Amino acid sequence: MSAGEAILLFQLGPRLYATRAAAVVRIERAGPGEAAWSPLGPPFAAARRLLVGDGQGGLHAFPVDAVLGVRQVPAADLRPLPPLAEGLVAPGVTGLLLWRGAPTPLVDLPTLVRRRDGAPTRAERSRDG
Repeated sequence: MSAGEAILLFQLGPRLYATRAAAVVRIERAGPGEAAWSPLGPPFAAARRLLVGDGQGGLHAFPVDAVLGVRQVPAADLRPLPPLAEGLVAPGVTGLLLWRGAPTPLVDLPTLVRRRDGAPTRAERSRDG
């Protein structure tokens, strides 16, 4: 039996999200008055920030309200997005984690930080030719 994958669970606004733990370099407290940006929706308080590598040597802060921890999840609980949903969800949502029986968006944080900085995502590059 496979050990699964390390998944970091976080809260942003009223929603729970998941990301691959390897994408997060470190977790910090957010400073007072920091700008809170997220294409996933506005945070309540942005009390924490996830420092995420962009794949090009840079680190970018991603604000979240709470970090709920890292869990090992079986590979069978990670699902791709259904084809119909791919164009309907926020960019960077690449799949679903079945967490405690509920589908939880699986977010590719490096894609989100690259998109914020204006670089095209992998899907945009392949779509545009």
